[in-house]
Amino acid sequence: MKKMSLPKVAVLATGLTAAVLVGTMSPQAASAHHSDASACTGCHTAGGSVAATPSSATLAPSAAYTVALAFTGGSSPVGYWVSGNGASVTASTAGPVSMTAPAAAGTYTYTVWMRSGVVASTTYSITVAAAPVPTTTAPVPTTTAPVPTTTAPVPTTTAPVETTAPVETTAPVETTTTTAPAVAADASAVIPVGAPNTGAGGAAGSNDGLVGLGGLTLLLAGAGATTVIRRRRQA
Repeated sequence: MKKMSLPKVAVLATGLTAAVLVGTMSPQAASAHHSDASACTGCHTAGGSVAATPSSATLAPSAAYTVALAFTGGSSPVGYWVSGNGASVTASTAGPVSMTAPAAAGTYTYTVWMRSGVVASTTYSITVAAAPVPTTTAPVPTTTAPVPTTTAPVPTTTAPVETTAPVETTAPVETTTTTAPAVAADASAVIPVGAPNTGAGGAAGSNDGLVGLGGLTLLLAGAGATTVIRRRRQA
């Protein structure tokens, strides 16, 4: 301070005072700061109205979505603050707001503050659906083994019919007529024994008739034998 002149100190003091006045009197930034107040009306004048519409009312867990903002009755500058369920999103724009749904199923409500010259607030709700249960099942095989259609050929060749053995004809029965040979008369049985050629009770010279009868018998026997021999030859 000893080395500084009074005019320099006066200039520094004037500059510092001007900076404090500018910071106090200048418009606040358009973005909302939730760490500064629980409601934007603590720093901004309330007025107008705001509508917040999510891109989908029912979302899957952790799905991304947007919220469209529409302010009525305001002017520039603009900004928003969306809070609730662990979320706190701010920006110096008029939206839309990029949000992410919670991971757990349920219904969630968010608070939206928007400044457009004046500030207004609203809420919106979303529903997070339960995670789908996997329903994929293993495909059932529909291919079946082909049924063989080829059948074994039926043999058409029949065994040859055995012909009946020829019946053996009966050999002709040889008819043989056997004629017993004529028995020669025993002359000794007819002719009496004894000399002089007389038999008991027989007369001498009576054997001539017996000899003729024996000769006839022999002749007939010879004729019969001849007939038998001819028949055998013919057979």
